[in-house]
Amino acid sequence: MSDKINGITVLLPIYNSSQYLSTAIMSILKQSYTNFEFIIINDGSTDNSEEIISNFKDSRIVYKKIEHSGLGTALNFGLNNATHDWIARIDADDFSHPERLKLQTEFVENNTGYGVISSWYSIHNGKKILYLVTTSVESVMIKKRFALQNEIIHPGSFFNKNLVFAVGGYRNFVFEDFDLWLRLRNRTEFYNIPRVLTFVRYRKDSFSRNDINEKNKKIYTILENEFPVSLMEEEAIMTNEEVVLIKGWREYFWGNKYEARKIWRSHILSRAISFRLIIAFLFTFLPEKMFLSLKEFRLRFRIEYMLDYKSSRVKEARKEFYKILNGRIVQ
Repeated sequence: MSDKINGITVLLPIYNSSQYLSTAIMSILKQSYTNFEFIIINDGSTDNSEEIISNFKDSRIVYKKIEHSGLGTALNFGLNNATHDWIARIDADDFSHPERLKLQTEFVENNTGYGVISSWYSIHNGKKILYLVTTSVESVMIKKRFALQNEIIHPGSFFNKNLVFAVGGYRNFVFEDFDLWLRLRNRTEFYNIPRVLTFVRYRKDSFSRNDINEKNKKIYTILENEFPVSLMEEEAIMTNEEVVLIKGWREYFWGNKYEARKIWRSHILSRAISFRLIIAFLFTFLPEKMFLSLKEFRLRFRIEYMLDYKSSRVKEARKEFYKILNGRIVQ
């Protein structure tokens, strides 16, 4: 059994995010686990965020304001000012299930070797849940899936700051969380609690080709730098067949759809394959704009949510979401 956690630090960086800030703050102050400090870092906002924060009279809030310097720098500032070793993250436009901190703390206290914890999460538009993201649960599969995508939702994460310091902290660029998890991949174990504990607001990207392609290039670069295909082969964490599939999926999601088609073509002709792979292969023949739009729409998750609509996990997520939406937590 791990040592008992004697308090945690909740870290909320903000930058011109006043519209939803009250909900995020209240979702932390109303947690069933109460032994925490709540560091809110104002990264040089020019809106009325400071006024909103001042309306909360709670001794656990520690308010800091710095010159605008970017999310990575703001997070490192927060880590350096944190009293406790264990850090819970939240973003200004997201909110947490009231049992989140309790469940994450209990997991760490009862399981040795885990340094980064998160959970399943929902995507919502402020009025309703659009879909759930049921990420891999166990560390072995999470690390495998890191070869393709981020399996740890940042605003729902719970981690030991000493691990982050050991790899040099956050780096100040977009997708700083995925970059961090990849650098921690061989230093600790990961776990996702199989419950929806974080409610993430849908951030509608502009469907301009340049914007989406730029985002995809950044993720592709992070993957190639921190988890190249050669490393998968060297560590033998996947079979040769799995490596081929991952190479194709990496190109499909973040690289070049034509390269994905090329990688998959011989594989499809010679092996039994999944229905999902066939659909993805066919999608690569779509016009570029339609192809990008379908990927951004997260069609698979939306279909799974509709098919799973009456399940207990979906009902629980909706119940908690509407509690918050109807003002039982928001003030």
